[in-house]
Amino acid sequence: MTSKVPSTTVEVLPTIVTNKVPSPTVEVLPTTSKVPLTTVEVLPTTSKVPSTIVEVTELPITVKDLPETDEVPSTTANVELPSNSLARLGDVLGEDKISFLDDLQASINTYIVGTGRQCIAVVQKIPNPDVTDDDPASQYVLHKYELNMDDLGDFVKVLFKFMTKKRHQGYELDSALTAPALDIVQQKFVGLYESHGQEISHELLQSLRTDDILLESFVSSLSDIVSTKLSKAARGKIVHLVTHQMHNALASHAAHVVGHHAAHFATTVVGHQVALVAVKVLLHALTKHIGHVIFKFTASAAFKKLLFAVGHKMIMAAIVTAVVQHLNMTFRGSSRAGAASFVKYPIIAAMIFKNVKGFPKNLGREVSKSVRDHLDLEFSGMNRDILRDTFKKVFQGRELLEAVAKEAEIHEMFHTLAKEID
Repeated sequence: MTSKVPSTTVEVLPTIVTNKVPSPTVEVLPTTSKVPLTTVEVLPTTSKVPSTIVEVTELPITVKDLPETDEVPSTTANVELPSNSLARLGDVLGEDKISFLDDLQASINTYIVGTGRQCIAVVQKIPNPDVTDDDPASQYVLHKYELNMDDLGDFVKVLFKFMTKKRHQGYELDSALTAPALDIVQQKFVGLYESHGQEISHELLQSLRTDDILLESFVSSLSDIVSTKLSKAARGKIVHLVTHQMHNALASHAAHVVGHHAAHFATTVVGHQVALVAVKVLLHALTKHIGHVIFKFTASAAFKKLLFAVGHKMIMAAIVTAVVQHLNMTFRGSSRAGAASFVKYPIIAAMIFKNVKGFPKNLGREVSKSVRDHLDLEFSGMNRDILRDTFKKVFQGRELLEAVAKEAEIHEMFHTLAKEID
């Protein structure tokens, strides 16, 4: 259905004011543009709908009705970290690239040397039927074939299958160094992001100013948690007011300033001042909790899964390639598939006896360098993927919302705003 809009007024038929926006679109004349499902297009002049349900002003903010539910509604906005924020954070992380890679290489080398002769151990990856989470480490049960110098027969056979990329008993084989090396990589990335937590938190918070829909959605979700006793109309007005003022505060760098000073509510202030103090309270709560939420995410199984997705194949290839190449050089081609097993197995066993003491030092050097070289090439790309996903987790998840909602000053803020609106 359509409504003709006079020069300064908007006529809204009663059937439109419902808990849910009906499926037909609303066409606003004379522009004839279709109004999206949950968006109110604001005309250049200030117009007020003669109803207590929806208020239209000239502020560039859209107010939408969120579903009434006990769960925190997630935003339907396309949550993307802006390219300029990605570039700035990429530069910040890039400044630590050399020291990061040096530390990573040294840690992997130290670990491998510490494994001794078991640095050439092989694991059989058996799918875990009881997996209950997204942690990549729990996807497989690893059956380890260790080097036993008193009984090399079975180990040599499994090692040969690993080197020639064959399965053993129907299951994939891998170097026993892969999983620990991946853990070291994860720990180093967690440390990298923790050391730059303040810059990352500030950049993510500032990114709200470039996305009005995301900002409105976050404040709306927060209002739904805190102001459960308010009417939907009152919550909508609060969201409208706070979103506009917060947008201005973020644009004027108030977020950086208020992050260092707790704002307190003075219930004697009125009108515009109430909104300004509300924004300071909200920004302080966001600044207080966003860093902790980011750090908790980087230490979680979800972050490990992210690293697994963006770097596992590359890191695993770096490790396996380095191990296999070193063993092939050590065995001088006796591990080639064409050689008869009664010839090659004894030769491999003899070469293991001869070189066992040098394996830890040599593999430590070569594997750690291989991982470093691969990460050197992929460092910027991995960080872009990590930062994008972190931004989505922070603003699409429940944790930051719930942490902010638990603040006593946030409850006081909504209570004061509710009194102002009433």
